[in-house]
Amino acid sequence: MAEVLARLVVLFLCLLSHLMMSEALNCYQALGDCNTDEKCTSKLKQYAKECENIVDTYNTMSNASKYPCSASCVRAIKSLRQTTKGNALWKCNCLLDAHCISLKTRTEKCLAIANGTYRKRIGCTYAHYNCMKDTKCQDAQMDFLKKCAKLFTLTECTEQCLCSQKRLFGLAVGRPLRNCECDGSDELYCLGLRAHADQMKCSWKNIRRSRKKLKKRCKRCKQRRRGDRCGRREKPKRKD
Repeated sequence: MAEVLARLVVLFLCLLSHLMMSEALNCYQALGDCNTDEKCTSKLKQYAKECENIVDTYNTMSNASKYPCSASCVRAIKSLRQTTKGNALWKCNCLLDAHCISLKTRTEKCLAIANGTYRKRIGCTYAHYNCMKDTKCQDAQMDFLKKCAKLFTLTECTEQCLCSQKRLFGLAVGRPLRNCECDGSDELYCLGLRAHADQMKCSWKNIRRSRKKLKKRCKRCKQRRRGDRCGRREKPKRKD
């Protein structure tokens, strides 16, 4: 029991120093708030115990899916979310922490299955396997990962990245990679990449908007330089 709870705490505390820098309520803060409330702490322990197979994000999603959420796990999730501080754990910002995102994703999937609203999607492991068997798709995927490297590091959204993305998802065998379900040994890596891409909001619309801003900025810079040259006063000559 103590081991399971400790594992849960580790998942929420991952990337601690980064989480504490956020102005919005992050998951570290939400967990801290829950631990100050006796009722929330009790329900969190119950959740960790009853939902052990989904709480352990080091256990791959595909393996966790072999053991669907039990009725007791669903009850524990709902019970935790009925408390204000417990519900905040699902509304908090994971700030790109893949373990935190995985925990939320698995829990939501568990509830969706229990409510009959879950829509099964192709797993990314299988979609990737199919793509790698096709030469065109394999090349397109390698090109996508190369040209979108700056996107995944939250550095820049480029036209080259969007073009490679269009090429990959334009292929029949590559299209499932757009909305596949992160699973298998690369589940956390997959969720992390998507979180970074979502935060950058990379799109042609945003690139055009950035171009307009850049043009305006350049225009103002040119006007300033021109004004400095034209309006510059001559320095008075020094008298001997």
